[in-house]
Amino acid sequence: MKTYGFVIGAMLMMIFWPGVGVAIAQDQDIQFSSRPAEKHKASSITWDGNLGGRKEEPHNIYDLMSRGGFLAPTSENYKDLIKAWLAEHPGADVIVVYTSSFLARFPDSKRKWVWAVDRDDNLNIHLVRSGGCEAWTMLLEKGDKAHVTRKEYEAFVEKIIEAESLAKKERLGIWSE
Repeated sequence: MKTYGFVIGAMLMMIFWPGVGVAIAQDQDIQFSSRPAEKHKASSITWDGNLGGRKEEPHNIYDLMSRGGFLAPTSENYKDLIKAWLAEHPGADVIVVYTSSFLARFPDSKRKWVWAVDRDDNLNIHLVRSGGCEAWTMLLEKGDKAHVTRKEYEAFVEKIIEAESLAKKERLGIWSE
């Protein structure tokens, strides 16, 4: 009976104080790092749309999308958005946010979700803001182990959600229909 009362109390607290529920869920769902994330120059990666590779890591793939990278809907100009942003930001870095296994026949292969950044500019946010793709393609999932800090990720999430909202409002890219 005590367990039942606790569950009801926790549910009511999450309904009337939703920030607490979100914070609790976030703590349990995603693990964050306190160490600096792996970083490379974006120009050291050969890009084909949101996917890229480095000759120093022949079995690894870099991906600008955390989810849906192969099947997520993208705008007709998606690859052009990436190419233009990278050309305008030749000094940009990629920060590895999340790493997962990739090819079974190459046990050391990794798929690395990255943010491409140049000071305050972020290619991932630019893609969503331009209607190139949806915000969910840039978010971590339950159980993921991030290579960035909670503060960095939460700031990114806030910006990516706002970017999608503005793209929808202005009917850009995938939101134009």
